Amino acid sequence: MTHFRTLVAACLLVLGSGCDQDTKVVDSCGDGIVDPGEDCDGPGVYLQTCGTLGYYDLDGTLACAANCTWDTSDCGGHCGDGLIEDTAGEECEAGDLRGASCVSLNYTNGGVLSCDSFCHFDTSACLTICGNGNVEPGEGCDDGNLDDDDGCHAVCMVQDGWQCDDASPSVCTRICGAGQTACGPDCRDLFNDPQHCGGCEAPCDDGIPCVGGVCRTVDGAWADAGSFGLDTPWTAATRHALAGCPGGPFLYVQADGDLPTHATFQLGVTTGQWSPVPAPPLVLAEGDQLDPGLAAACLVDRKVVGYSVTNFEPAAMELVLRRYDTASMTWLSFGDAPLTTECGTTTFLDLQADPLGQLHVLSAGGWLCPDAVDYAWWDGAAWQAYPSITGDPRQLAHNATGRPAMAWWNQASDHRRIFAVSRSAGELPDRVSEHRVLEPWSSGWSDGHLLDENPLHDGGGEDLSLASSDGYAFHSLCAAWTENVSVDPMVQEHDLYVKCYDGLTGYFIPIGDQALVSLDHRAKSPHLIHVGSALWLAYLARELDGPDAYWHVRVVRWQPEGDAWELVGTGLEDEFTSDSENPHLLVQEGRVFLSFVEVTQDAGPRVHIKKP
Repeated sequence: MTHFRTLVAACLLVLGSGCDQDTKVVDSCGDGIVDPGEDCDGPGVYLQTCGTLGYYDLDGTLACAANCTWDTSDCGGHCGDGLIEDTAGEECEAGDLRGASCVSLNYTNGGVLSCDSFCHFDTSACLTICGNGNVEPGEGCDDGNLDDDDGCHAVCMVQDGWQCDDASPSVCTRICGAGQTACGPDCRDLFNDPQHCGGCEAPCDDGIPCVGGVCRTVDGAWADAGSFGLDTPWTAATRHALAGCPGGPFLYVQADGDLPTHATFQLGVTTGQWSPVPAPPLVLAEGDQLDPGLAAACLVDRKVVGYSVTNFEPAAMELVLRRYDTASMTWLSFGDAPLTTECGTTTFLDLQADPLGQLHVLSAGGWLCPDAVDYAWWDGAAWQAYPSITGDPRQLAHNATGRPAMAWWNQASDHRRIFAVSRSAGELPDRVSEHRVLEPWSSGWSDGHLLDENPLHDGGGEDLSLASSDGYAFHSLCAAWTENVSVDPMVQEHDLYVKCYDGLTGYFIPIGDQALVSLDHRAKSPHLIHVGSALWLAYLARELDGPDAYWHVRVVRWQPEGDAWELVGTGLEDEFTSDSENPHLLVQEGRVFLSFVEVTQDAGPRVHIKKP
């Protein structure tokens, strides 16, 4: 037993007395009291653990030895025990660098390497030199020079607006906004820039514009986007949908005949060939009617199609949605419960996948309901819907006219759902058609933005389109719509307008002097998208041929520095004496695609897929 000897001297301040010099011995270890010089004393609760003493086994048991010192035999190793514990993250022990040096740690110019008190390498005396082309510890980059304008600063830190890879020497490229490509130190629009058309080093001849990455005149014919061979019943095609899917554009077509037929194809961009994809089964029971609505999308890497069926006896309206399973090569349904609608005769159907991989369905119909717009989304397990605006299930609007639209708008990493509808407002005889952009909030639906501040009379047949994209400084959210200017609702005389959201004012405003696009003609069926850094718009323009009039596809664009809409595509039909329907623009694999249906007098309706 350890004896702790204490000399106790008691001096009595009493007259005639002195100090007691007797030595007294105190036996303290084992008395349960931690005295000076002891780590512990017997079993008990202490503040220390294996971890607080620097040992690596945090689950180990710290005990008190018989001599009142810590028993760490169950605590594992620790820094300073002479053993390099790799599993504990040790790199060295005092005097043992395990052969490492500044040079072996990628400090090109050497120096003195040591081991710190935490058994990690101390590189404070190692030497670095910025600009030697070797990315050394502490450097964000090193491109082999000391220039300040090439992405890697003279102090070997990555400059704002640039990104550098992990190679030595560093290769740094510009971080470009949406629609632009890094070409050396600059960002270029390869879709619309005549000095960099389709490639960084691909200038067009003087005076020749760049249209969709191709140097071409704007009045030249667009090329067919791939060939179909003998697989396609195009002479009877009446409706179609085009979607961007991994591998190339995906086409979904309905062809009329003795029995309706659905067909699906995918374009190999490199091969230029449309290959058939097994079509979804089209099963129509007695009394079923196939509606005009047709849509396609890609849900991550899975193709999705949708169509609508109405049965008047009994009334049963279903939006048929199927996803293609590549493993079984079959089309699967979304869950067990079908997605039904209160409205029959679905005239419009749109499918979109959001950034989270959920499917969203927007539809419009006009039988058994007052021309309503419905919305739902698939969350991976069931169909979901927001509280109805009108009180009917899933409805965004009633007394709606024309085609609605939906889009995704990413603001500060918040993916916002945006919808556009055209609907009748007010009471007869003062009822008007108003065009609104709506957004669901957690507390309900926003009042929305009114696109036309002075809505006209209730014209009908008024279509909308939304274009949104992440990272566009130039008009990241825009809306196109048509308005019937005729006072007679049976006469369709539509003008076409475009406005974009202005974050400073919080309103949709014209991108030029005025919102009107169709200055000298009538227009309908707009489709608006971003192509490169420009805004492209495809629509149907009415062209007169004496007493006759025909609807032809026209494509225009507005560039960031532009002051007017620029024509980039016209005369796309095979015959002038024909009408076209529903133009659709798509950007994929660095190319622009345009689809539409041409209705000829002799050959019947045909689907065209074009590219500049």
